[in-house]
Amino acid sequence: SMNKISHGIAVSFGLRIALSISAELYKFPKEKINSVNYILNYLGFSETLNMPLKKDTIMKYIRLDKKIQGNDINYILLKNIGEPFIEKNINEIYIEKALNTVNGR
Repeated sequence: SMNKISHGIAVSFGLRIALSISAELYKFPKEKINSVNYILNYLGFSETLNMPLKKDTIMKYIRLDKKIQGNDINYILLKNIGEPFIEKNINEIYIEKALNTVNGR
């Protein structure tokens, strides 16, 4: 159907969301986010989802991800390029704010 999103697009959005959260919570440098966004755009991964995906739908898919333990959302964030870490039980508010940032709202 038209509402299917490829795994690559989902991963690219997950990365953009992780970078946005990393910037907010851990001061990940904006210029590095711009560099990653430039590369993702160059590779053909759009910065916006050109489909009406509701926040609840996206959160449902995030909750289906294999990094979930119980009700806790564990999200991979970055301290720096090449320095990932697991943010355990992240507050959904940060994901929702990042979704709005990533989706240009």
